[in-house]
Amino acid sequence: MNEISEKKPLLARVKGAVFHRVRQWAKDLLLFRILPGEYRRAAKQPIQPGKVVFLENKEPTVPESFEVLYERLSCVPELDVEFISLGETRVRLRQYYRNCIEAVRDLATAQCVFLNDASNVVSCLPLREETTVVQLWHGCGAFKKWGMSTADLIFGGSRDEILRHPFYKNLSLVTVSSPEVVWAYEEAMVLQDEPALCSR
Repeated sequence: MNEISEKKPLLARVKGAVFHRVRQWAKDLLLFRILPGEYRRAAKQPIQPGKVVFLENKEPTVPESFEVLYERLSCVPELDVEFISLGETRVRLRQYYRNCIEAVRDLATAQCVFLNDASNVVSCLPLREETTVVQLWHGCGAFKKWGMSTADLIFGGSRDEILRHPFYKNLSLVTVSSPEVVWAYEEAMVLQDEPALCSR
């Protein structure tokens, strides 16, 4: 009986390690090969003038942090405004990956993309020069730790993981609440070499 109970935790640990490895492999495949490839294929089409995409990771509908800008831009007749939700925490992993692929095809012809959260999906793309990506955030100020500021903490990813799958590449503009907190954004987003991205 004792032997059986010792084997169970070992078996569970092995299964957990294998599952983790498979998930890592699938994530690498998605972010390093599949999404960039789908983007390149879709980017053979010209940019659609006035195409604006609001990309949301989790929420099924336009979140509060997008609402004002989304509504105002939707009233401009020359703009084609779209909202895309990846459903990250609401759908199964396979469906989430499908959603990412569809979103990337759509982003390939967008003139402007708005984000309100970190996005390894946008960060992995060979982004076109004609596309502007704006990070709006979902909160005000720098009152919490995020990105590289959480590396290797209990609630953050490892430094290696954050650098392997970056969340803050391909940003054209980053909104900040004050010039005094620019340093915090640069540190968390590993943008020390690109301070011009932060809009003051």
